[in-house]
Amino acid sequence: MSWVRIVEGVYERTEGMAKALVALEGELWKTRVYWGLVEVDRGEWDSRSVALRNAWAAVRRARELRNPTRVKEEDTE
Repeated sequence: MSWVRIVEGVYERTEGMAKALVALEGELWKTRVYWGLVEVDRGEWDSRSVALRNAWAAVRRARELRNPTRVKEEDTE
């Protein structure tokens, strides 16, 4: 799945239990990453591309922390 623009300046990407939101607030791009209903990561970035990359990296880290054996099996296939 890829990033979807919800409204001007707000992007969302979901995969399974993970959801990443990137929003322009003032001059900064703010990211929030959720696993289910729990916020697991947040950050502030100067550019949209950096915010999108870092938000998705946080999703990958959250997925690996919550189910490391499944992630390992997917990598070996």
